[in-house]
Amino acid sequence: PYDLLLKNYTKDMYMTSTLLRLQTFSSFEMNFKENLPIESILKTIKMVELTIANVYEKELLDIFNSIKDNETEFSTDMMGKRSLKNRSLVYLLKSNKPEYLNMVLGYFKNTKSMTKKIGVLSAIKDYLNTVEHAEIFSSFYKEFENYPTVLNKWFLISASIDNVGAIENVKKLATLETFSYTNPNKVRHLFGGFMSNVSAFHNLDGSGYKLLEETIIKMDAINPSISAGLAKNLSKFNVHTKQRQDL
Repeated sequence: PYDLLLKNYTKDMYMTSTLLRLQTFSSFEMNFKENLPIESILKTIKMVELTIANVYEKELLDIFNSIKDNETEFSTDMMGKRSLKNRSLVYLLKSNKPEYLNMVLGYFKNTKSMTKKIGVLSAIKDYLNTVEHAEIFSSFYKEFENYPTVLNKWFLISASIDNVGAIENVKKLATLETFSYTNPNKVRHLFGGFMSNVSAFHNLDGSGYKLLEETIIKMDAINPSISAGLAKNLSKFNVHTKQRQDL
């Protein structure tokens, strides 16, 4: 089905982008009533993404290079082009080839579109310890640090970075001058991003749950409504394995 989809991508670029997006962890989670196999789901998603990236590398690169969009136009058609271009970029990076890291850095530097830059952040977020990752995240922060609404996206994506130091990363982000626990939107984006970081949030050492618990207690004294909203994320534990429920 992907052969036909990618061959005819110009017919409806937004639809093509949507169909190329795999089911999220949350969509799988809703189909389980108990013993949610988190590690198996994440492994399967990554395996399918890598397969698409490798099998359709040429087609994805052709799509990325052929789509030309007007950054000052915000029509439905143009939104579809940007969405598909960013989606193809996500898959190309999953092939782990250095040339695509160089390509994405150039793409980031040459665009003035905030939407496209956010797309690059999402695409490169898990490629830690690379010059490109450091430069892109640092550059975006410096450019938009005085634009709170845009910077919220940076906090959300930064907190969703999947690596062994994810917990400490979130704690560090919470100490930045541009973050405040008294700002509801900042809290929602930072910890919303963290909870979407499935590996870190559901870590079997319990550190993810402990961080959320500490944040809920902290926010209860500042903004009980936000605290209650965060606490809802602990109400689904009947679907998890006993090992995680005991944490």
